[in-house]
This record gives sequence, C-alpha cells and structure tokens, in this order.
Amino acid sequence: MDLYRTQKYHTPYSRYDYPITVNLQDQLFIQIAVKSNQSNLVVFIDTCKATPSSDPYSVPQYIFMRRGCGLDTTLKYSYSISSEQRFSIQAFSFIEEHPVVHFHCEVLACHRNTGSSRCLQGCSRNRGRRDEEPGSESTQVYELYSGPIKFQKRSNGKLDKQAEGETNTATIAAVASAGGVCLLVAIALAVVVIKVKKRFKGALADRNKVYAMEQFSKYVKEENDNGGFSQNDAEVNESGEQNIDITASA
Repeated sequence: MDLYRTQKYHTPYSRYDYPITVNLQDQLFIQIAVKSNQSNLVVFIDTCKATPSSDPYSVPQYIFMRRGCGLDTTLKYSYSISSEQRFSIQAFSFIEEHPVVHFHCEVLACHRNTGSSRCLQGCSRNRGRRDEEPGSESTQVYELYSGPIKFQKRSNGKLDKQAEGETNTATIAAVASAGGVCLLVAIALAVVVIKVKKRFKGALADRNKVYAMEQFSKYVKEENDNGGFSQNDAEVNESGEQNIDITASA
C-alpha cells in the first residue's frame, strides 16, 4: 500500500518522506497491489479507514470505504478485476482534527478464475461471506497500513500575504482619501486667507484715505486761522489728493 505524489502514480513516497504533510482538501493518491509469482491473483479492497495512530483498532475512526463501496463523496475509485487497485481521496476534516493520521485498508487476494470469489463481486452493500468454505479457493485477507500523514494549515504565507496585500491596499486607499481631504481643506483655507487679506487691504486703504482727508482738513483749517490760505486756496478732490492754488501775497 503506497501513497503517490501525483495522479500519474509514477513516484511513491518513500519511508523517509513520512510524515507526509498535507493541506485540507489536498488530493491523496493510493495504490494497493499484490506482489506474487502467481499471475492469477487479483486484489480487492474491502475496507479502508483513517485512525489517529498506527493501531487499526484505535478510536476515533473515519471509515471511507466498506465492503468495496465508497463512503466518502471525494473518493474516486472504480473497481476492476486486477492485481492492482488505485483510488484517490481528498484530505478530509478528520486529518485536521488530529496531529497525525494513519490509513488502514483490509484487502483480499483471490484467484482470478474462481467464480465464487469475493473479489469478483466488487462493491456489495449487503454483508456476505468473506472466505470460501474449506476446500474451495484460498482467499487471503491482509491488513495494510500507510502513514503517518500530518495536517498543515494551507500555506499561511499565501493567506497572510493575501491578507497583508488587502490591508495595504485598504491603508493606501485610506491615506489617499485622507490626503485628498487634507488637500481640499488646505485649498479652502488658502481661499479664505486670500479673501481675508483682500478685505483687510481694502479696509486699510479706506481707513488711510479717511485719515488723510481728516489730516488735510485740519491743516487747511489751521492755515485759514493763521491767514496763510483762504478756503478757496486748498481743495481736496474725491480721492483725497490736495489741489493747492498758491498766489503771491501783495
């Protein structure tokens, strides 16, 4: 009983590869073959299960094949009368729930040309005789085992990188959004400052103009009081500029 690396069944895992590390829903490829000098022997898989130890009777158990019939929806197995049987199954949640898992299969080796052979019956939902009566054919029962198989969460690197990428994208978007808001606020403040400056300059100009007119009027009055100029000698235009008509005194 060997586990293979791919569905081509070219290279099995060696004993140095165990424990094999798998992710949930990874496909496992198993081959069971009878190795004998007798060419008329065929093999039949009766029962297969997974346990958390190398003991086939340990509990809990997950049975995924019974009496040659698949019980797991991910099991891919098509029985044919042959000295070699292959099937694949996805790593199921039972593997995730235990540190390591071992596969156990109970198989039968039968003579190909015996009509009453259990191996010739294939999948049977009804429980029947496993061994023939004494004196008939010799049907051998074997318990095979493979493992351990170790569960590993699917590449944290991939998920973390993906999550990190999503986080970075969200962060960039938030920063860009915040930057846009800050830019709008800065522009609004700049507009307000410009308007305030314009208003201040206008108010300052108006104030200076009034102050200049008041000072000039005061100056004219003082000159009139001193007899230096007449009211007509100095006039102030609307812009606050002084128009002075100077005449010589006799």
